[in-house]
Amino acid sequence: MKLRILASALVLAAVASAPASAMISKQDLNSTLNSVTTSGSINGVVNGDTVTLIGSVDSRYDVNQARRAALKVEGVNKVISLVSTKR
Repeated sequence: MKLRILASALVLAAVASAPASAMISKQDLNSTLNSVTTSGSINGVVNGDTVTLIGSVDSRYDVNQARRAALKVEGVNKVISLVSTKR
């Protein structure tokens, strides 16, 4: 139990000490996602340097475009896609 508390404290300290430039702007992320999708809607959920894409679009093309665009946003190192396609 003490080990878990210590590990949690270390993770929180690392996140708190991260430079401001490493923080992902949710507004920038969602603006970028909206600009590349031609159908449906995709939103990004930020967790550290990982973005999870959620939503529904018409094609795999839009899913792939959103993944590529999310990876270009400053601070994003990993993208997980939970986006569904209508076709």
